[in-house]
Amino acid sequence: MYDIRVAIIDPDNNSSKKIKEQLIATGHMVVAEAVDGRAGLRYISQTQPDVILLSIALGTETVKIIEEQRIAPVIIIATDIKWLESLKTICLFGLITPGMGDLLLEATVQIAIQNFNRLRQLEQEVKSLKVTLEERKVIEQAKGLLMEKRGLSESKAFQYMRKLAMDKCVPMVKVARAIIKMLHD
Repeated sequence: MYDIRVAIIDPDNNSSKKIKEQLIATGHMVVAEAVDGRAGLRYISQTQPDVILLSIALGTETVKIIEEQRIAPVIIIATDIKWLESLKTICLFGLITPGMGDLLLEATVQIAIQNFNRLRQLEQEVKSLKVTLEERKVIEQAKGLLMEKRGLSESKAFQYMRKLAMDKCVPMVKVARAIIKMLHD
């Protein structure tokens, strides 16, 4: 049984072969292999891997596309640190070298997936919080209009909107938008 589905994008056949052997030996499935970024992206979209190992020799453009789509975590394959400066502009989840120990490779893959999942969860939370904040702004604006145009106190304006929402079985933000539309000059 395979644990993690991996895509390898590496123009160096020797490097790719070593890493593939290590991954298979540790129970993972290599679902895609490519020697260039374009083919790699095509295979990635077809196979939907859990993690992507990508050679830094291909540059950072492929990583940026993968990152933008939030497909899977990217682990960079590098043989030296001369590329380190170019990596500062991308979100990557690990760095491996061909021939590194199985334990370190496995730990890097596992940590990359955990951190990627954590990042996606945080992005969803941020998105939800932004929606909630925007809805609160709308409710506050409607409440302010009720206070200004109808002379209601803050608590009475809120009670009025809440009662309307409950009576009509609609979210309070929908009532607030209707009030804004009705009372806004």
